[in-house]
Amino acid sequence: MNASSPAFRANLSVSEGAHDRSVVSLGAVMLAIGVFTMLYVCKRRLWVWLAPSHPW
Repeated sequence: MNASSPAFRANLSVSEGAHDRSVVSLGAVMLAIGVFTMLYVCKRRLWVWLAPSHPW
């Protein structure tokens, strides 16, 4: 190793399963929907008042 190379390496592996691919695809679709919603829907505030059901 020379002085400019890092002292560690990341070993990453991706399995080749259909289940993994569908989970990643679902996550990507949900991320795209979330970003679209965040950018194009008007921001509104929703306040919820919580009160105890039994006064102490």
